[in-house]
Amino acid sequence: MLVPTPYPLQPGSVIRCRPVGVLKMTDEAGEDAKLLAVPHSKLSKEYDHINDVNDLPELLKAQIAHFFEHYKDLEKGKWVKVEGWDDAAAAKAEIVASFERAAKKIIFTPQPMKKNTAQ
Repeated sequence: MLVPTPYPLQPGSVIRCRPVGVLKMTDEAGEDAKLLAVPHSKLSKEYDHINDVNDLPELLKAQIAHFFEHYKDLEKGKWVKVEGWDDAAAAKAEIVASFERAAKKIIFTPQPMKKNTAQ
């Protein structure tokens, strides 16, 4: 999740935010959506008026799209196609879908007990 802030954060920081959009992309491995969120009001009031990706400045959206269009340019055999922005509802749906995919991967499937043949 990409969260623009008016102050620097360490990579991997966890902050309270709300999703406002999703950059739809495809790369050599398939679909690759990039979620965009803004900080919660308690962290920065600068984004209080942003409820959807369409509320963001066009320059910021263009800079983000440009970065993702080119970040794999020097990696042999890799490519990216940016398909465009989708709204906050699509971002929220992507989050729900990711939780559903994760839940399917961590469901415990009991295995039959092996008989102890060493006695």
